[in-house]
Amino acid sequence: MNWIIGKRPQLGNATCRVANPSSNPRRLGVHWEYSLTPEAVRQLKQLGPSVAAEVKGYLEERIRGATNPRQFGKPLRGELHGLWRYRVRDWRLLCRLDDNVLTVILVTVVHRSEAFD
Repeated sequence: MNWIIGKRPQLGNATCRVANPSSNPRRLGVHWEYSLTPEAVRQLKQLGPSVAAEVKGYLEERIRGATNPRQFGKPLRGELHGLWRYRVRDWRLLCRLDDNVLTVILVTVVHRSEAFD
């Protein structure tokens, strides 16, 4: 077994196993975070406080702490292969999922009418 720092952490009377970071994150039940690119931050500021609040609320409720953020979105194909799409009312969040650091990176926010032109 691989242990971080070579020992088992203690939690009261119980011991817990610290996962090997190279293991499959979806199997271990670890939790994801999110981050925004500078472009996404700029777009959210331009879209106004209500849209920004909805997007942030979605990211906080669905993505942060999720064990599998893929269950909430759809993978994109074609030119956008490698990105994932999440729906927030009339807005589409285009994100990149980084399995190495368990982070959903918000790349851009677009209105659904302009998302895939």
